[in-house]
Amino acid sequence: MDNRSKGDSSELLPLPPPPQKRVPMARPGLAKRGQSITLLVNHFKFRVSKTDGFFYQYSVAIKYEDGSPVEVKGLGRKILDRVQETYAIELVHKKFAYDDIYQCSGALAFCLISQHH
Repeated sequence: MDNRSKGDSSELLPLPPPPQKRVPMARPGLAKRGQSITLLVNHFKFRVSKTDGFFYQYSVAIKYEDGSPVEVKGLGRKILDRVQETYAIELVHKKFAYDDIYQCSGALAFCLISQHH
């Protein structure tokens, strides 16, 4: 029987081979053999006292008046550091943490969006 439609001159492609079953690599002597290394990681220990029990994560977009994003390296951090200084009373001295995303130990009770018409 011909699997081609009337007027279809393309040929049928062969089916792909079945996927191979993969198993994890054997790890003889797990945590006992191999070479020890010093590993530097990007984390730090911190303590928090007197929070409401939650951490909040905010996505912050800083744009110029024409709507184009601010992409100058380090400028966003400087702007939000200034926001933290300027609005310290409104922020009730909450501190921001930054690792490409701003985080705060409490909800922020105001919004700093300026719309130009």
